[in-house]
Formats: sequence, C-alpha cells, structure tokens
Amino acid sequence: MRGRILLGKDEIMNIFCGVLCLALVTILSACGKKPDAKLAQAYFKMAFYDLGDQGKGSGAYHDALKHINQALALAQRPEFYALKATTLLHLGHLDESAACFNQALARQGDEELRAQISNNYACLLAQKGQLEQARALWLALTADPAYSTPEVAWVNLGRLYLDQGQAPLAAEAFKTAAMLAPNYLDAHFYCALAARDAGNEALARSQLDAVLSLEPDHLPARALAGGVSLKA
Repeated sequence: MRGRILLGKDEIMNIFCGVLCLALVTILSACGKKPDAKLAQAYFKMAFYDLGDQGKGSGAYHDALKHINQALALAQRPEFYALKATTLLHLGHLDESAACFNQALARQGDEELRAQISNNYACLLAQKGQLEQARALWLALTADPAYSTPEVAWVNLGRLYLDQGQAPLAAEAFKTAAMLAPNYLDAHFYCALAARDAGNEALARSQLDAVLSLEPDHLPARALAGGVSLKA
C-alpha cells in the first residue's frame, strides 16, 4: 500500500458503484419532471460514463468534473455532490472533496446512499491522515444494516491496520471480509499478506489457496506463496 491512500483509482470507482447504481434509479425516474431536473440527470449520467472511460487517463476525471458541475448548477442533489467529492478525491483536491462530501451527507435522505457516501468519506479522511475518524466510520459501517457491502468496510479497516503496522488486527479484518464475501479476491490476498507479517503461516497459506482457486494466474499470490515459509 502506498502511503495513506487506502484505495487506488479503480478501487475508489468500484466502491462508488453503489452510489452510482442508486443514483441511476433517479435518472430512470426523471421522466415527467421539470426540464432542469431532467437536464441535470443527463449531465450526471455523462459524468458517470466519463469515469468509466479509463482510456482517457486523468482527462476522464476532468471531463466528469465538468459535467457534474453542470448538473449541480441545475440541481443540488446528494448523489451529485458525492460523485464530485469522489472525483476530487482522486484528483488530489482533498479540501474541496471534503466540502462536497459534507454537502452530500447534509442533503441525503436515503440511508443506503448515506452509507455508501460515508465509506468514500472515510477514504478521504484516511488520505488526509485523520485515521481515527476513518477507522470509526468504517467500523460503524461494518454493523450498519443500510450498508450492503460490509466486506468493503472490513477490507478498508484491514488496510488501515496494515498501514499502521498492526498485522494481527489487519489479518482478522481481512479474514472477516473474506468470510462475508468468499469470492472477494482482494480480501483473501490482503489477508495472506497480513497473516504472513503476523507470523501466521497457516492462515497465509489457506488464504493464498483461496486466491489461486479464484484466479490461478494471480502472479502476486504465486510469488507470495513461494516465500511464505521464509517469513514465519
């Protein structure tokens, strides 16, 4: 893991799919609303597709930001602010991102959307070095009935613990994520890493077996499997 960044760009966008999927319901139900609301949803949808065009590199994020600003000029919806906040987070504009997350959380009324936004906000807090606040948010999300992917919160907690050198706590967090979502490859792989660092060779090997059963050509797992016995 690099520094305080707990999620890479692809992971951030994968996590944000929960917010976007909820927001697409709004897009699809926009028919019959006043023209400004429909146009705002169209801009939001354009931003969504911009972010999916990774071939543009960083240009995709700048294009998305332009379209989401156009949406916000017409309607100040929580999912619009949340998407802007996550885009700004990726671009490294942390203070602006925090302001947008606060706007999103202040305006939301849907509990599932609130939980998804909270996960991304915790990513921002961690990147800003506010680790205890991020930990508290993720820990709350692991038990939040409105949060449909608690395994993601457990993985983020695990990566936070790993970054702090707390390998046994990290291994337990990743193990919990893997139990909740047995096909969550990253949970198994990070559990193996943390277990190796904690000296738990048996857990490391079992998690590597799980990774390789899901993806036999997973090169980092194969490399780690070759050296696990040397770490204990």
